[in-house]
Amino acid sequence: MTYRSINVRSAVQAIVFTALLAGTSYLHAQGLTSGLVSYWPLDEVRGTKTPDVISGYDMELTNLSGDDLVEGKRGNALAFDNGRQTLLSRVHEAGEDLPANQHASWTLSLWAQVEGVGQNDLRIFSEGNTENSNPLFNLGTQNGGATGQLDVFIRNGTGGWSTVGHIFSEQEPFDGQWHHIVWVENEGSRSIYVDGNLDSLEIAPKPDEGDFPLNNTSIGGILRASASHWVTGNLDEVAIWKRALSEDEITEVRDNGLNAIFPQLARGLVSHWPLDEIQGTKTPDLVSGYDMEVTNLEASDVVAGRNGNAFSFDNARQTLLSRVHEPGEALPANQHASWTLSVWANVTGTGQNDLRIFSEGNTENSNPLFNLGTQNGGATGQLDVFIRNGTGGWSTVGHIFSEQEPFDGQWHHIVWVENEGSRSIYVDGNLDSLEIAPKPDEGDFPLNNTSIGGILRASASHWVTGNLDDVAIWKRALSEDEIAEVRDNGILSPLGTGLVSYWPLDSVQGTKTPDLVSGYDMELTNLSADDLVDGKSGQALAFDNGRQTLLSRVHEAGEDLPANQHASWTLSLWAQVEGVGQNDLRIFSEGNTENSNPLFNLGTQNGGATGQLDVFIRNGTGGWSTVGHIFSEQEPFDGQWHHIVWVENEGSRSIYVDGNLDSLEIAPKPDEGDFPLNNTSIGGILRASASHWVTGNLD
Repeated sequence: MTYRSINVRSAVQAIVFTALLAGTSYLHAQGLTSGLVSYWPLDEVRGTKTPDVISGYDMELTNLSGDDLVEGKRGNALAFDNGRQTLLSRVHEAGEDLPANQHASWTLSLWAQVEGVGQNDLRIFSEGNTENSNPLFNLGTQNGGATGQLDVFIRNGTGGWSTVGHIFSEQEPFDGQWHHIVWVENEGSRSIYVDGNLDSLEIAPKPDEGDFPLNNTSIGGILRASASHWVTGNLDEVAIWKRALSEDEITEVRDNGLNAIFPQLARGLVSHWPLDEIQGTKTPDLVSGYDMEVTNLEASDVVAGRNGNAFSFDNARQTLLSRVHEPGEALPANQHASWTLSVWANVTGTGQNDLRIFSEGNTENSNPLFNLGTQNGGATGQLDVFIRNGTGGWSTVGHIFSEQEPFDGQWHHIVWVENEGSRSIYVDGNLDSLEIAPKPDEGDFPLNNTSIGGILRASASHWVTGNLDDVAIWKRALSEDEIAEVRDNGILSPLGTGLVSYWPLDSVQGTKTPDLVSGYDMELTNLSADDLVDGKSGQALAFDNGRQTLLSRVHEAGEDLPANQHASWTLSLWAQVEGVGQNDLRIFSEGNTENSNPLFNLGTQNGGATGQLDVFIRNGTGGWSTVGHIFSEQEPFDGQWHHIVWVENEGSRSIYVDGNLDSLEIAPKPDEGDFPLNNTSIGGILRASASHWVTGNLD
């Protein structure tokens, strides 16, 4: 999962400035997402790499494999071994946000379980140059191997810097136990934190002059023309920000990790079909966009479920959800050495002979099948497992039954877990006693589709009758505790349904402020870091009509903005604006740089007489009637912080202030006519030129 480009697809698109109600974990993480460049959980090995779940700066493995995954501080960790010259490394491309040392301010956070005594000058983290051995940034064990102190070595003869040569922390994090180590650079000043405590070591500041020509980042050793200085020990949860974390944030990372951003359950989550709605001919997957095709199901089959809605399946009508996958996708699930399926089922098994709640098959070959369903004789409420792969030469797992009976006409939570070949079933969080033959080590399992409520081969069959809900697949084995969490609390999709953009307005990076989701960074006009002020959450930007300040972005064809292209969408922002005396100035707008007519505007009352929100929507180009300066009942522009949300839902339009639905009646969006917008702006309007700049703080 790559945070900046996560593939979330839904007709309900969302723009989030600060507080989209898309999940508690995400809201709590607003500060820590700002400036987060890379996060390597070190929980898994994928081919020759371990993933960076933020920017896709995956680390290459050297002499490491899945066998080196061990129990970590959080989830798994990687075990490094000097004797085997193990290393994680990445050589970066021009324009990327790594190496970290390119930034005036940056933070490194990691957990280390290393015994420093006897390990002379070996490195846990390094940035170097594959073509020039001189420049180095290194954190590692004491160069004499005499203590558990952290050794700092920074050399840049190329840039003319004085060397920071083997200076040692007062604290000793390398004592064989887990310790949290953080390096912070803040506009040149350098600090170390161990377990949240600022170390007393005084480190020379980064020089103002001279290039630091690094081109790679490595974990567990150094990479120059060749690798060296390999450490022995366990490392976990490595993350880099392109800003200085505060002490409170360092404590938050120490205590809670980055689970606030990526809950443990989000790790390895491939697909989540809530089965809450039908959108056209599909029901959405909120994680990877592997939406399921609907067969013989319609809106009337969406019923009250275990969590939200569920789908009501009917054998007589041959109802089915299915998807045929493309090469390279993360489904079918059976391609993974370890994987988990979670589903809620309200099915009566008695009298339903061999009908399937979940299946993976092949549309071109009827032999290979993975099936979970009702008992093949229809005599009980037991779960029937059937796995056939004659194509791959496997022995068939042929109609074996769970001890527990989840198909009794009540809601039950069913989980299938494969863990490096071993197979288990859980019903309502309880491990079933059924012994299932392990997955064979040899032989391809040539599946190409996933289906819910029946089987899909050349044609569909084995349709079940009953209600199914909240289906999810992970490409890892969930633990028993995680299975219980899913049972008790459901599945929190990492970013909320359809999250398109999130501008925290916490930082200025060059001429832009970042969008942490899709990379739709906003261009600054007459704004700088000097305009960052205390916000509702973290920092905010202070806008000024007198200086004509603006954030804006002109979009490319095919992008998910402007928001008004979507049948349903949501905007959320915090505003601290005094509306009285500000006549018709805009906090949010979508316009067109080549046509001044089409406009979507939210701003201050056009007479400047009150703190009401003014809505103005014009589309003469599309032949719409203008929504012309209508005002909210509530008055969010009173100089205090207020939460403003605009919601469009299949044409209907609503405003919420501080969570309260406003009484303003707004004409629905017309069914016909194009709305030709090409940009999004905050703090004013952008047409051929900018205008209507507001004064106040936005977050």
